[in-house]
Amino acid sequence: MGVGKSTISHVLAKKYHIKNILSTDIIRSTLRLTLKNNILAKHSFQLSNEEFKQQSLIISPFIEELIKEFCVLGKDSIIEGINIWPSFFVKRGYEVTLVDIEDEEKHKELILNRRKDTYKNFPSDVYMENFSNIRRIRKLLINEAALNKCRIMNESCNIELW
Repeated sequence: MGVGKSTISHVLAKKYHIKNILSTDIIRSTLRLTLKNNILAKHSFQLSNEEFKQQSLIISPFIEELIKEFCVLGKDSIIEGINIWPSFFVKRGYEVTLVDIEDEEKHKELILNRRKDTYKNFPSDVYMENFSNIRRIRKLLINEAALNKCRIMNESCNIELW
């Protein structure tokens, strides 16, 4: 949360002429309205590690169906978001890249700048109040990505080389 996933997605989409970018936030919001599952109603940072994994595993099959649909339609797409559980996708042959900000101060700066640069109504105060939970979820995903040999892109990576 707040590491630049959307920004990187848009840079890559422009570079590779990809017109479809889909956020897992939209998928979670849609499923929340459809499935009436309480775990989907919460932000990731409001969940325990096990609940976050459960939330992601509820969303993951729907993400996979969208990927399959985009493939059938011949539409190159980028799907970005916090709820992409690495092992779910790696076991199915997909490549997963995790975007990470190791430096906590840099991470805080990105969250605070998001309101100023991108979203006027972005609730950065809520994110900052839950920053330790955000970092906990980050650690969970880093460990899961490492276990599944996913690429981890951090602030030292040059996106132009992709």
